[in-house]
Amino acid sequence: MIHFLQKYLSSLIIVVFFFVFAGLYGGEYVEYHKEHAELWQVFEESTENLKEFSFDALSQIDGISLMYTPENLVLDTLIQKVNAAKTRVYVEVYIFTQKSFRDALLRAQKRGVDVRVLLENNPYMAPNLNNAIFYDLQKWWVQVQWSNADNYALNHSKIYLVDDELILSTGNMSHSTFTYNREFFLVVSDPKLVSVMEDNFQYDFLWDPYWSYDHRLVQSPYDSRVKLEYLLKNAKQSIQMYVPYFSDTSIVSLLQEQARLGKKIEIITPSTDDEEELKDIDALREAGVIVYMRKKPYIHAKALLVDGEYVYLGSINYSQYSMDENREFGLLISNPSLIEDFLQVFISDREIK
Repeated sequence: MIHFLQKYLSSLIIVVFFFVFAGLYGGEYVEYHKEHAELWQVFEESTENLKEFSFDALSQIDGISLMYTPENLVLDTLIQKVNAAKTRVYVEVYIFTQKSFRDALLRAQKRGVDVRVLLENNPYMAPNLNNAIFYDLQKWWVQVQWSNADNYALNHSKIYLVDDELILSTGNMSHSTFTYNREFFLVVSDPKLVSVMEDNFQYDFLWDPYWSYDHRLVQSPYDSRVKLEYLLKNAKQSIQMYVPYFSDTSIVSLLQEQARLGKKIEIITPSTDDEEELKDIDALREAGVIVYMRKKPYIHAKALLVDGEYVYLGSINYSQYSMDENREFGLLISNPSLIEDFLQVFISDREIK
């Protein structure tokens, strides 16, 4: 009898616990799994879409313009955009040390604009670099947080969402970006791209891995290697690149192969004393690649122009970590007027002595 009562009470406790749990947390439990099921569906759809990627899939980007540095007027333009923001300013950037841009964010926050900032907690070789800006923003109640290190090796992104515009950059929010470096900033009002990038930012901010697909968007670690290698493999006549450093053997091999097939390949890269990089440069030159090494401006841009028709610009370097491990974004662009602007900058850097 005692044994029966004990068994009955145990079963009753389990039933009561189940109903209490369901009443208090069941909704959250269902929503959590529903959300992650939807994420998995997005991943599957993105993988299927990637199979259809080609030059023909690259539709025009509506409302896009190019700015480049070294030029402090670029920083002034970005600050003016934040000063005029009415609804939101979202920032996801690898390095943030520019105080005048911080002040613009604080003014926007004070006006009631939705300001959110996502920063890398451990930039390479400088783990405390973002601390000052992070704690300044936090002190004034800006929604700021570190990226989730469990999702990606580094968050090397450089994106800004200001109201209905996307600003995507090759450079960080730092003094050197605007004063010394060759960098490119793309200002985009294409509604679909802005929406896709908003989705990516929101999930990054929530610490969830996410991949929202668009043929024109390049995203590490999900599709950047496939897309960048596609551009190199399918060049018919010419390849022109800004390369901050060489690191990926697959990319170097592809460039050598294309040069030996008679494609004209020009690369602008920083002057360097690094022996490993010099070995890669010598190997590329032996294959017929033209490599220009420049001290000024410092080449930090990551760019790739194929046949004068398709250009990649973004944060993604030609390295294994950047393509396969980091959180990164870039754009593939087929707009002739923007490519003409880019090519003028490339030619001027190529001809610097």
